[in-house]
Amino acid sequence: MSPQRTDDLDEATQAAHSQANLETIAWLRAALAAEDEVTRQDEPSPERSPDEPS
Repeated sequence: MSPQRTDDLDEATQAAHSQANLETIAWLRAALAAEDEVTRQDEPSPERSPDEPS
């Protein structure tokens, strides 16, 4: 294989890895945001203490 072809393959591999990393980061951010939303829904409302009757 020619050196240029090897360089092209290396560049393509790096680009594919970069894209996969970006997709993984986006997925993780979405998962964390969803988890934060669930956590906020589970927390008591700040207007009223949990000990006060409703």
